[in-house]
Amino acid sequence: MVFIGAIDKNSRAAAQQILSAIPPSNIYVGCSGNFTFDQMASRLGHSVYSNDVSLYSRLIAAALMKEDFPIQCVNDELAAVFQGWQNTPYTSLIQVIFSIKIGEFSAKKNDYQCMMWDNYIMQNQQYFEELLEWFMRNPLNFKIASFHFGDFKEHLQNAPEDATLLLYAPTYKAGYEKLYKFVEQSFEYERPNYEIFDSKLAGAYYAELLQTKRACIYGDILYPEASDYLIGMAGAVNKKTVYCFASIPDVQHMYMQPATKLLSKIPVILRPHDQFSDNTEITVNVIPKNVVSHYKHLFMSSKVKYSLVGDFALGFFADRKLFGFAMFSKVMRTANEWDMSLFLCVGTERQFQLFLFRDLTYTISLLSSLCFL
Repeated sequence: MVFIGAIDKNSRAAAQQILSAIPPSNIYVGCSGNFTFDQMASRLGHSVYSNDVSLYSRLIAAALMKEDFPIQCVNDELAAVFQGWQNTPYTSLIQVIFSIKIGEFSAKKNDYQCMMWDNYIMQNQQYFEELLEWFMRNPLNFKIASFHFGDFKEHLQNAPEDATLLLYAPTYKAGYEKLYKFVEQSFEYERPNYEIFDSKLAGAYYAELLQTKRACIYGDILYPEASDYLIGMAGAVNKKTVYCFASIPDVQHMYMQPATKLLSKIPVILRPHDQFSDNTEITVNVIPKNVVSHYKHLFMSSKVKYSLVGDFALGFFADRKLFGFAMFSKVMRTANEWDMSLFLCVGTERQFQLFLFRDLTYTISLLSSLCFL
């Protein structure tokens, strides 16, 4: 697989089911990426309107529509390499793919990164020829009606009423900007205008799209605002569950795993506008560790190591809605000593968290002791 950011197999299978269930129509894809959904829709007879903000995707679109999209390499070392490459319809795209790969080692912080950078430079001609041969054997020959080089929100907003929207937006804020920083610094081109998207805050936007459009949306968060449109679990990527939300009548009962089972496994979190009252019932109980892994990236800094896993977890509930987490790790494998590796509450002040933990210390101690038995 040459393309970057490939969509997982289960998500592709779910999209295939959805696109096959509806008659040929206008499909507006937000965040086309490597054009997995676009290609699938096109070959099923749909008219596809693609979109992305990455230079990589823009050059794929240029190849598909047989148009020129000029770019200029401003990195002297890379520019010297590219001068020896044959001029083909795929050369600019291969330049960007090569830059993405070698960019992983551009910092040259250690001997390994320096060695890998030098290896790519020395073998650049072989890299170009092998990738060009791959494109010759696997040409970009499916059809798209147009490509919007800009904000996906603008693209989807302009879709006609009878269009079907297909969206798999970035799951990390500024993920593209961080991942492709070296590429952006190495090329000059006509850049798109767009706002940085934060998936943590996307619940209300997704709910609005699902209410007002025929839409299918993938995400790794079980948004409370969009829970009425959850049709199931599409797959799992990097240990994160991928959920599928849809407001397409023809596919309301098409899913990889029933939504009712999903909702019974993953507790619903408190909505941002929910408030505690004198009658609110506060409880704490043992929860599966994967529930913490599922939700914690919503409420923690992007610098936190999300792969951190403890030995057991507790959940704090307000009227059976989850609003806090605590993750514990065993110390010396005894019930008397344990380490709390994570503690946070959704949308609450630090002082409140401390009071909560103090008031529930006995219950927490009892539950944690039981977990060690």
